[in-house]
Amino acid sequence: TKPYTPLRCTTFVLGSLTKSLTAALVASLHDVGIIPSWDAPLKTLLPEFHREDIYGEITLTDLLTYRTDLASLDSLWLASNNVPYLPRSEVVRILNYAPGIQPF
Repeated sequence: TKPYTPLRCTTFVLGSLTKSLTAALVASLHDVGIIPSWDAPLKTLLPEFHREDIYGEITLTDLLTYRTDLASLDSLWLASNNVPYLPRSEVVRILNYAPGIQPF
């Protein structure tokens, strides 16, 4: 018999697939009452997000429809092998200061 060889896994960047999965998860949380409203300001759902400018009023609908116009800062999130560079707490902290690309 051959010796056991563990399967090799390849990590793929999911890209746009995560958008629909995120929307489905948010819809499920809304259906069971965990998220009270699609138009709730993000800061009421994620207290670490606390901007003092117009972006402080961003809602889930704004996020899921990509109308915030905040800089994506993609190079901060993932390494080339799809391993996160930063923990979630740091990502949200950075989003508190991400510049707007166009007016909100």
